[in-house]
Amino acid sequence: MDKTRTEFDPLDSRGHQYHRWVLDVRQTLIGKGYLNAIEPPEGEAPLAPGRRRAKALMFLRRHLDTTLRWQYQQVEDPHVLWNTLARRFGDVHVALLPELQDKWASIRLIDFKSVEEYQTAMLGLRARVHFCGVEKTENDLIEKTLQTFPRETATLMKQYRHDYRTSLTETFDQLMTQLLTEEKECRLMLKNAARPVGTLPIPENNYNRAAGGKARKSRGDRPEPYSRERGSGNGTRVRRGTRGKRSRNRSNTLKKENPPASKGRGSQPV
Repeated sequence: MDKTRTEFDPLDSRGHQYHRWVLDVRQTLIGKGYLNAIEPPEGEAPLAPGRRRAKALMFLRRHLDTTLRWQYQQVEDPHVLWNTLARRFGDVHVALLPELQDKWASIRLIDFKSVEEYQTAMLGLRARVHFCGVEKTENDLIEKTLQTFPRETATLMKQYRHDYRTSLTETFDQLMTQLLTEEKECRLMLKNAARPVGTLPIPENNYNRAAGGKARKSRGDRPEPYSRERGSGNGTRVRRGTRGKRSRNRSNTLKKENPPASKGRGSQPV
């Protein structure tokens, strides 16, 4: 295992993700058995210098950005480093809360290209606001969504609001599921309406093509098991890879040759 690899995003020098970073560090150190090095139990002293404390310190430094690592390079106790970072970034949410509240006030469903992008942004913003001590309920998320519907879908918005008031839709996730379904059905309807009446859909350009870009051969065009010898015109088939290739236009019938005449004294040349 690479000892220099980070298990989650390091803490940046501005500390905007400090609360998320604290949760990641605590859960990881609990799994590794080093939590006592940064948070000793009540009434107990911090760990004495040793292997466990050194590993906890290396873990904390590995999950700090370069600026913070250089600023606290001289701190050799993980408990001291943990408390120093808490004093510096523990109240960072006080400065972040006005910015997050402004984002909450300006976020609108109509500003996103898809429902999925809007859902991701809303849940991320809700999590960051929660770290600052402000809780956004399911009612807040649903009302925010219904109030920022496009103007041309006012009738649909009234139907969703009626479902919410009659408890047919109780959570934000249920509302997002309905919106995602409506969005996909609308796209299919527009796609089918764009095709002229009485025509079939045009197949894709790469339909019936192999990976190399060539069209697949049908069963009727299946190649023969033996190909013709290159350059032969007699239509004979030659097995590939066979030894002793026969020459072109040569018969396979063996011909009996006459033995050579013996050269004797009385023999005369014919």
